[in-house]
This record gives sequence, C-alpha cells and structure tokens, in this order.
Amino acid sequence: MKKRKKAPAEPEEQPESRPDRRRAVLTACVMILIFLFTGILYYVLISLRVIWVTPALYILAAVLFLTFFFVNRGFSARPPERDSLPPDWSEERKDSFLAEEEKRKRIARPIMIVMVPILLLVAADMIYLVLIQDLLS
Repeated sequence: MKKRKKAPAEPEEQPESRPDRRRAVLTACVMILIFLFTGILYYVLISLRVIWVTPALYILAAVLFLTFFFVNRGFSARPPERDSLPPDWSEERKDSFLAEEEKRKRIARPIMIVMVPILLLVAADMIYLVLIQDLLS
C-alpha cells in the first residue's frame, strides 16, 4: 500500500507583531480606565443630585463624535490610495494631500480613544434609564 504524501501546509498568517499587540493592549487599558473614571465620576455626581451632569455628558459625547468625524474625514481607517485621487492633480498635490490625511489620522486616534468609552457610558446610561429603571419600578 502506497503512503500518501501530505499536502504542503498552507503558510500560516503571521501573528500580530509585538509592538502592535502591546499598543492594542495599552489602548484597551486606557479606554477601560477612562470608562471607569468617567463612569464613577458621573454616578457620584448623579447621586449628589448635580442636575447639569447628564446634559454635560451627552454634549461631551456629541462634541467628541463630531470632532472625530470631521478631523478624520469620516470613519475610514486608511488614507485613500494614490490611484483613487483625481488624475488631474499634480504629484506634489497628491503627496501633500496624502501627508495631510496621515496627519489627520494621527490626530483622530487620541480623540477616538477618549470618545469610545464616553459613548459606551452614554449607552449604558440610556439602557439604565430606558430598560432597567422601568423594570425596577
């Protein structure tokens, strides 16, 4: 009986490099800390019956969202490809546009790191106000 040769193994995808993984873990930890800090502060102020805290949180979330949206020029994570830029643009203009896009992405990242926990806090507050409070009463 002939032995079958094993099919060559498909090359495995490279796992995330160490710096990228470390950056992702650090970003997640920072987001969790921001969520916990703002959440605790928010609920302490709510328990002290500070009436302006809820509108302030919602306004902060809206300002962060709009700032991220306009600085990042939408929700795209990558700058556009050079080929997708208008053909009538000179190479210098394309280079300056792509450099500006890269700069905007770097500015938008810290805004997003603060925005996501704040939006999650707003979502948790809405869930509490709409669902849980009705169930408890």
